[in-house]
Amino acid sequence: MKNSLLVLVFFMSTFVLSAQINKENSTVQTIAYWNLGEKHEYSITREQVKLKENDTISKEFSTYDVDITVVDSTATSYIVEWYYKNNKDQGNYELNEKENGLKIRFKTDEMGTFQEVLNLNEVQNYVKKTFDKLKNSINNTSKETEPFFNNMKNMFTTKEILESVFLNDIQVFHSFYGGQYTLSEVVEDQIEIDNVFGGSPYLADITLVLEDIDFEEDSYVLKYYQSINPEQLKTIVEDVSEQLSKGISSEKEKLDFDKLGIKGFENEVYIGSVIHDSGWVLYTNYTKSIALENYTKIENVIIEMK
Repeated sequence: MKNSLLVLVFFMSTFVLSAQINKENSTVQTIAYWNLGEKHEYSITREQVKLKENDTISKEFSTYDVDITVVDSTATSYIVEWYYKNNKDQGNYELNEKENGLKIRFKTDEMGTFQEVLNLNEVQNYVKKTFDKLKNSINNTSKETEPFFNNMKNMFTTKEILESVFLNDIQVFHSFYGGQYTLSEVVEDQIEIDNVFGGSPYLADITLVLEDIDFEEDSYVLKYYQSINPEQLKTIVEDVSEQLSKGISSEKEKLDFDKLGIKGFENEVYIGSVIHDSGWVLYTNYTKSIALENYTKIENVIIEMK
């Protein structure tokens, strides 16, 4: 997500404005005008729905809160801490679930664009424990499947994948920082996105629009749509399946969509944010839809300031 918006460099301003919303020309610039020690509480709700054709085959729902605190501030960067609490579903060991007390510290630039996680070792250890819990929660786990879990654990604890997947809440929250946008101007482009699983970057079609400015409430609405090239997506999934299958059998295992007769494969992302003139996100809705022929998985995440 950070790579998607960074390529729109023609939106970037070379100087920092004293306010984000410019009433004269109906433009906004999303900048983190944050103060040292500033803290806000957010609620996060996550819903995952799996569909087969038009029938819902499963639905999962979880909620938790997060305190977001600016713990350091310089002329060129912020250090921010996310503290997770009030998790209502700690029995779910999916990678994107966050247990109470988990702290994530990361650095942004002076605009608020995410740069890197700072307590990497701490977060890596947390993810490793999550995978161990997941493995232990599955009944009749055979020794033959242990390499699969180990491969998955090693893959998802690399810095690149951890920041992209496990820190998805944070990436979504910071999606629009650093950009300058014009009211009702629709930007359509095809961009390259880094492949965190290794290999060549892949292409995505994007649409970006500043849909509304509320001058009375000093806030505005930004929307972003992304669709990944299906053929390149297949290649990525095939390569990942090969990496996860190492050590399971003597033969190389690689998922082949063509041999399986699978033709349709779609990955679409939507992010809509309401952002205040102070530089704080008020509300964000993130939806990711993965469609594989007659099977669809939809993940919906809402981050809202309390």
